[in-house]
Amino acid sequence: MKNTFAFRLIAIVFSALILFTLGSCGSTQTTDNRTTLSNEPSEEALRYEHLANIASEETERAVYQYLAALSWYEEGFHDRAFFLLRNLNPELLDQQQRLTRQLTLADYHRERGELAVALDLLDRDWVQAGLRTTDNDLKSRWAGATAELSLLLGDYARAFRVYDFALSFADTAERAQLRNGLWKSLTLIDTLPRAPFASSETEGWVALAQINNQSTGRVTDQYLAYLLWQDSYYNHPARLNPPASFTLLEQIATDDRPRVAILLPLSGDLAAAGNAILDGYMAARANSYQSGNTEPADPLAPSDIEIFDTNASNITSIVRQLHEKEFDLVIGPLDRNLVATYVEIMPDVPTLALNSLPEALDLREKPVLGLSLNVEQEAEQAAIRALQEGHQSAIALVPDSDWGYRAGEAFTDFWIAEGGDLVTFARYGDSTTHAELLEQNLHVDESIARKNALQTNLGRALEFTPRRRQDVDALFLAASPSQARQLKPMLAFFFAEDIPVYSTSSIYSGFPDPKADRDLDGIEFSTMPWILDNQNELRNSISNQTGASATALRMQALGIDSFYLAQRLIQLHEAPDTLYRGVLGKLSKESQGNDLERKQVWAEFIGGTARPVNN
Repeated sequence: MKNTFAFRLIAIVFSALILFTLGSCGSTQTTDNRTTLSNEPSEEALRYEHLANIASEETERAVYQYLAALSWYEEGFHDRAFFLLRNLNPELLDQQQRLTRQLTLADYHRERGELAVALDLLDRDWVQAGLRTTDNDLKSRWAGATAELSLLLGDYARAFRVYDFALSFADTAERAQLRNGLWKSLTLIDTLPRAPFASSETEGWVALAQINNQSTGRVTDQYLAYLLWQDSYYNHPARLNPPASFTLLEQIATDDRPRVAILLPLSGDLAAAGNAILDGYMAARANSYQSGNTEPADPLAPSDIEIFDTNASNITSIVRQLHEKEFDLVIGPLDRNLVATYVEIMPDVPTLALNSLPEALDLREKPVLGLSLNVEQEAEQAAIRALQEGHQSAIALVPDSDWGYRAGEAFTDFWIAEGGDLVTFARYGDSTTHAELLEQNLHVDESIARKNALQTNLGRALEFTPRRRQDVDALFLAASPSQARQLKPMLAFFFAEDIPVYSTSSIYSGFPDPKADRDLDGIEFSTMPWILDNQNELRNSISNQTGASATALRMQALGIDSFYLAQRLIQLHEAPDTLYRGVLGKLSKESQGNDLERKQVWAEFIGGTARPVNN
C-alpha cells in the first residue's frame, strides 16, 4: 500500500508541476513581481482536496490535505488553508512538512495581527529541535519570521540573536535584508550583546552600534570613533555599504560652524519655560569649551548665536530677518500656534521646532523636525509597558483637565488598538472624593450593596469582606506627585494593592523625597534620564544657579538636547536608522511625519525613591 501511495503522490505532484508551468505562462505580473492572485480556486488545490477525501489511509489523507492547504495558501485563500492545516494530525507528516505547516500557521496569525500567537508557534521545542537537521531554506524562513516578530513585539535582544544565527548560513542574496534587520535590532537594543556570535561579521556590527550609541554630545567625537572603526574592520560589509546615519555623519562632521537663530518666549506667559530652555542650551554650549580656551573644543559649536524673543516680535518679522541674515540653523519656536505659523512661512533653513508640528501640513520636503515633551507619547509608552508585561484589561484614571484628557485619550487609543480591554476611563477633579471614585470604579460599592441586600433577605448580619472587580489587571494613572500620594494608598484600602500602576513623568518631582514618596511605592513611570541622574554635574550646576523647579528641570533638558540635536538635523531627517541618545531619552524620527519620537527610561518607586528598572 505504501508503494502505491508513493506512486500516486509522485504522479499528482508531477501533474501539479505541469499545471503550474502552464498557468505561469499566461499569468500577469504586478509592479512588485508577484503573480496576480485569481479569485477562482486553482485546479491543483481542488485535486489535492479530492485525493484527501478519497484516501483510504490516514497518513495519505493527511499528506494530501497538507498539499492542498499549501496550494490554497499560495493562491491567496488563506482562511481555507488555515482550516485544512489546523484540522490534520501533524504527527502523520514528515519533519519538513511539519515545520512548513508550523511556519505557514505562524504566517497566517501574523497577517491577522496576532503576533504573540505567531511567535509562540515558532518557539515550540520540537520546532527548535527540527531546525538543527532541516535544510537552510526552512531555517532562513524560520529565522526571518522569528526575528521580525521579535522586533515587532519589542524583544530586540531576541531579534538580534536570530539575525546573527541566520547570517551564519545565509546565501548572498539574503544577506542584505538580514544585515538591515540585525542593524535595526542593534539600534533599538538597550544593552549591546557580547561575543561569542554565530556569524563572523556580527562583531563588526556590534562595534559599529557601540559608536552609534555614542550619539550623546559632539558629532566630531562620534565621527573620529567611526574612522578608527573603519581601520579595524577594513573588509567588513558595512565599510562599503554603511548605514545611512554613518554616511551622513561624515558630511555633518566636516561642515563649517553654523550661525544659529534661537526663537523662544523670553517674556510673557511662557517666559519661565523659554528662559529655562535657553539656560540649558547655553550650559551645553559653555560645556563645549575647554577650560581656559576661547575657541570651542567642539568644531561644530555655533560661531554666532542670535536670540529672538517670540513674545516681543511678530513671527513674520522674525522670519524675514532669518531670510536676510542667512542663518544656518534655527531652534524654536516653542508655542504650538507659533510653530504652525512658522512652518507655513519658514525659510529653507534646517529647523528644530520645540513643539509638535501641525498634522494638516505636508512637511516631508521641508528641513524641519518637531521635538515636544507632550504627554501623549508618555501615555502611549505606559500602554506599551503594561502590554509587554502581560496585562490585558486596564482602568485609566486621569485628572479632569485638558492635559489629563489628552493623556487618557492617548493611553486609551493605543491600548485598544493593540488589543487591550479598557474597563473604565475615569476623571477626577479637585473637588472629587477620591475614595468614592475608586470605590465606584473598582465596583467595591456593588460588592457592599450585594452584602446589604443579602443581609436584608436573610434578616441577620453576615461576616463579609467586600471584593473589588476581578476584570482589571492594570491601572494607568496620570497625576502630579501630590495627587498620586492621595490616590495610591487608597488602592490598598479598596483591596486593589495587587494591581500594577503605570504613570507618566509628571508623577515625580525630579528631586528625591523618600518620606513623602513612600506612598508611591510600586508605581512604574517613564521619565528622562536627566531627571533620574542626580549626580550629573551639568544638571547640578544649572540647578544651583537657577534654583530649578521640576518643570524647569525638564525645560533645561530640552535646551541641552537642542544644542546637540541641531547639529544632527539632516542626519535625523534623512536617515531612518539615526538614533540620538540624549538627556531626554532616545530620540528618532517618526516613521510618519517630521516629529521626533521620544522614548524615556523606566523607573519605579522603591522605599520612596525613584530607581531605574529594566529598560
